[in-house]
Amino acid sequence: MGGTETYTKDAAVTTGAREIIERAARHQIANIHIEPGPRLALVRYRRGRELYIANKLPSAAAEKLAHYFKEQAALDLNRADVPQAGRFEMQLGRLTYTVEVDTLP
Repeated sequence: MGGTETYTKDAAVTTGAREIIERAARHQIANIHIEPGPRLALVRYRRGRELYIANKLPSAAAEKLAHYFKEQAALDLNRADVPQAGRFEMQLGRLTYTVEVDTLP
C-alpha cells in the first residue's frame, strides 16, 4: 500500500471501521485489536481481562482499516518501523467516543 492512498473517502472502509467501533461500544469493549496474518487478520475485542475474536477479515481489508484508523488519528502513514499513538473522535448517535490508536512495528 502506498503512502499517498487515502481511505477516508472509501465508503466500504469507513463503514467497516464504524461498524467495528459501534459493536465495541454496544458491548462495552475497552480495546480493539487488529492483528495481521498472511491471509486473514483477526479483529479481537478486549473486555476486562478477556481477549476474544470478534471477526476475521481478509488481510487486504484489515490493512485498509488499519490505514484508515491511522489516518483518522493523524499518524504518519509512511512509518511502520516505530510505534505510534494518536486519537480521534467518532460520533455514534448522540454520543461522542474518543478512539485511541496505537501501532506497533
